[in-house]
Amino acid sequence: LTFIITLSASSCAIPEPKFETTSSAATQRAVLRGELKEALESYESQAREAEKNAAASWFPQQYWKAAASAYREASRAAMFSGQLQKSIALGEKALEIGVKLKDPSRQLGAIDPLIGAYRSVRNFDKARELIERGLVIVKEIPPSTNSRIAWEGGLYLYSGDEHMRRREYEKAIEAFSNSLYQQRDYLSNLERWRAQSWTRPWLEPTRIGIVTRLNRLGNAYRLAGKYQEAMEQYQRAFDSIKEWGL
Repeated sequence: LTFIITLSASSCAIPEPKFETTSSAATQRAVLRGELKEALESYESQAREAEKNAAASWFPQQYWKAAASAYREASRAAMFSGQLQKSIALGEKALEIGVKLKDPSRQLGAIDPLIGAYRSVRNFDKARELIERGLVIVKEIPPSTNSRIAWEGGLYLYSGDEHMRRREYEKAIEAFSNSLYQQRDYLSNLERWRAQSWTRPWLEPTRIGIVTRLNRLGNAYRLAGKYQEAMEQYQRAFDSIKEWGL
């Protein structure tokens, strides 16, 4: 990766790459701007550079972490661009590094796009295996932390979708209920700290996530023949939309 170095009389600064890998935000922006090809090339380049630095360093941990993050976002970018086999290969690489680091968050970060990619190629057995693996790994994150709550809620959402696909509606109800509980817990934490600027960008997506889960739960109840319970979930979704002005 080529960095542009800006020199001045007093300092020398190396800017962050355009497509940073600390979160999925840069990948999401690349989707909106039609820059997926550029983003994918950048992520792959950053991953290779980090691996190269890890191999040459006496203290490679930080470089392996950077490589895992770059491969994760490369997997996500490849999936969004329709390169599903490449997405799987890159995601498996990110997961392999996460296991090497014994880092549950990086393992879960790799599993997330892998589930989507395997579903897209209709390898539902592998997707289900990764969901179950994720639900074990997430227990390694301290309870009641935002990271644990967010990952666990997301995995239960995936699990509910998988049970719906298999027409296991009672199991889907349980999974969606767990996911909804976690999402509400996450929202409570955000609202507790809403005076802090870092919480503001997350409030609306988290509220939308609650409405999404209420809808999924309503669908599961409906298909299980529990129409009154289904209506209650749909009404809660409408009430939430009105309350939050979504």
